[in-house]
Amino acid sequence: MKDNQLLKNISIYLILLVVIAMGLKMTMPQETKPAEWTYSNFMEYVADGKIDKVTLQSVNDENYQIEGETKKGEKFTLFAPASDQGLHNILKEKNVTVDYKPSEGPPWWAGLLSTLLPVLLIAGFLFFYASANPGKRQPCHAVRQKQGKNAGPGEAEGYFQRCSRGG
Repeated sequence: MKDNQLLKNISIYLILLVVIAMGLKMTMPQETKPAEWTYSNFMEYVADGKIDKVTLQSVNDENYQIEGETKKGEKFTLFAPASDQGLHNILKEKNVTVDYKPSEGPPWWAGLLSTLLPVLLIAGFLFFYASANPGKRQPCHAVRQKQGKNAGPGEAEGYFQRCSRGG
C-alpha cells in the first residue's frame, strides 16, 4: 500500500517537473539562425561592397563554411569552394574583415570511446567468463568423463543430475 502511494507521489512530481521544464523552454528567447545564401548571391554582395565581415572555416579540403554579416547587420551563412582563390583576393580588395577558423576535429568523446571500448569489451568478457566459472571448478563435461568411466550405473546418473543443476 505504501509503495503504491510512493509511486503516485513520484509520478506527480515528475509530471510537475516536465511541465515546468516545458514552460521554461517556451519562455526562453529562441536563437535565430542566419539566412542561408547561395555562393553567387554572396559574391554579388561582396562585389557591391555590402559585406562587413566574414569567418571562413574549412569543412574539408574542398569547401569552406562562410558565416558573415552585412554592413546593415544581417547575418548569413553559406558554403563556398576552397579552390576559389579569387574569393580571398576580392574580400581583400573590398576591405572585408576576414577571420579564419580551423576545421573542427572529432568530438572529445569519440577519441575516449575508441580508446576505452576495447578495454571495456575485454573486461566485460573476463567478468562474464569469471562469473560463469567461479574458482577453479572444472567444467561438468570434463568431470563427467572422469567419473563416468569409473562409476557404477547409479553413481554416474546421480552425478549427471547434480552437474546439470550446477552442483
